Amino acid sequence: MPRERSDGEAEVKRDEEKEELLRENMTLAKETRRQARAIKELERQLAEERAFYEEQKWEYVKEMCSKQRWSDKSLQTDFTEDECQGDSLAGELRRVRAMFYRQRVITCRVCDKFVRLREYKDCLLRRLRKAETVYGMVIEQLMRHLAEARVTFLTSEKRTRSDNRRMDELVERTAKYAYNNAALHIQLLKQERIIEGFRSKQIDQSECCKCCSKCRLTETDSRETVKRAEERKAITYLSSKLKKARSEEAPRRRKGRLRHSKSEKG
Repeated sequence: MPRERSDGEAEVKRDEEKEELLRENMTLAKETRRQARAIKELERQLAEERAFYEEQKWEYVKEMCSKQRWSDKSLQTDFTEDECQGDSLAGELRRVRAMFYRQRVITCRVCDKFVRLREYKDCLLRRLRKAETVYGMVIEQLMRHLAEARVTFLTSEKRTRSDNRRMDELVERTAKYAYNNAALHIQLLKQERIIEGFRSKQIDQSECCKCCSKCRLTETDSRETVKRAEERKAITYLSSKLKKARSEEAPRRRKGRLRHSKSEKG
């Protein structure tokens, strides 16, 4: 058992070492590729510089030949002047190359920033689209709820209108019934007076019963006064009832009119 464990541990260590070696090989391969690219770039730059210096050299040789032909000055002085001019050209070339590298770095940074800004713009557009869909759903739900609330409000308003109409009809019926009852009560009182008048006339025919008739007349007068008082009480009671019914009916009608005007405006 311990041998098997030691063999397993050794195999695990070997696998780990192999993985580490593979990683190192991958990193070394990447580094070699990068170095190869850098070497190629340097070779290209050296070739360009060599070509440039070759051109400058041939131009210098041509200028030397032309000056040797057309001037009487010594070759040494011409050589020193051309050498100074070549040094100035080399310095200018170095300055231009350094400026070119700086510009290349700046352009790389600007391109990187541009790419990042484009990514941010795409992300913001995605968020805006999501928010637009969510807000559209919310607005649809709100419109649906508003439509349902409007339907319920209109149905409740119709019910209240029907209830108000029924109440008005009941009040009118009660008022009519009260008026008819009062009129019937007055007619009954009149009929009772007529009957009592006929009775009093029949009693007056006998002379012996004058005193009784006088007494009855006094009684009838008292009864008439009582009946008149009762009629007045009934009329006042009916008038008070009608006033109360009208006073209770007026605010209901106003409320119904206000609700009707609000529903028409909505």
